[in-house]
Amino acid sequence: MKKILIFIVIIFTLFMHFCVPAFSAEKKEMSLSLKDISHIALENNFDIQIAKFDAYIKENDALLAESIFDTIISGKITYTDNQSKQASTIFGTKSLTNEYELSAEKKMPTGTTINTSLTQERNWTNSAFATTNPSHEATASIGLTQELGKNFFGLIDRGNIKITKLDIKNSTYTSLDKIEQSLADTQKAYWKLILRNKELLIGKEMLQKAEELLKIHTDKEKIGLLEQPQILASGANLKQRESEVILSQNALDLTHNDILYRLDLDPENITILPSDESLEGISNPDYIESLKLAIQSRRDYAKQKNELDASKIQLSIKKNSLWPEI
Repeated sequence: MKKILIFIVIIFTLFMHFCVPAFSAEKKEMSLSLKDISHIALENNFDIQIAKFDAYIKENDALLAESIFDTIISGKITYTDNQSKQASTIFGTKSLTNEYELSAEKKMPTGTTINTSLTQERNWTNSAFATTNPSHEATASIGLTQELGKNFFGLIDRGNIKITKLDIKNSTYTSLDKIEQSLADTQKAYWKLILRNKELLIGKEMLQKAEELLKIHTDKEKIGLLEQPQILASGANLKQRESEVILSQNALDLTHNDILYRLDLDPENITILPSDESLEGISNPDYIESLKLAIQSRRDYAKQKNELDASKIQLSIKKNSLWPEI
């Protein structure tokens, strides 16, 4: 019984292995231009998405650095029930005290700290000698604190924020470099796919020519115009062309899978057909103008300048940190 069951499982497995591909859906063909490929890469490419999120996350550091200037509001409620024995009956045997306090504190970019508070106190006692029962007392206050030594007029606070913003710019430059590199690699893969298609097409044409040549030589050999070595040479040439076609097909498949991977598309269900197969309309740029534009747009220069500015600010902060707090 076990042998029969194992035999049935093996037969079913073989049936599924050979028959399921026959019922699988045909691949969807997508005719895409270079512009289409670029748009899909910007939306789907994993490396590009990670670079975008790195820039977004770094931008939150600015909010964290500027949070030292946020307004801090606090409140407090106190309730006291005093029923302890007093030294004299004049003070009564019970007193209640309710205290409400609301305060706010804000630090300004100039290093000035502003404090405000509002207090409301209510007192009640069962003493017969209390003139006002219950009694209320309200107090409002405002205070200013100005740093004159260390963190002179907010120099350290503002400097740290400037350094953070420069770091954010450099992080953005790094993310843009990664995005451009990933996009350029995807576009290179697109043109490489076109090249592989052309190579396969040429290889098939050469294979057809080799087949025709072998047929011609075979016909001539039959009538005595060619000898056997020439037939063997034509046959070897045909085999070489067949091998080149197989290699070209493999190279095409690898390139096709590579671009699908970069676009995050399913290689099992999608086939890309390039629609831009010519370089018409692409002109050679002027060398001098391109060089000027490259120097003006190079982000590595901007990053180094930002790093230099940040170093100058850090030096000023360290010098000011040596001052006493006044």
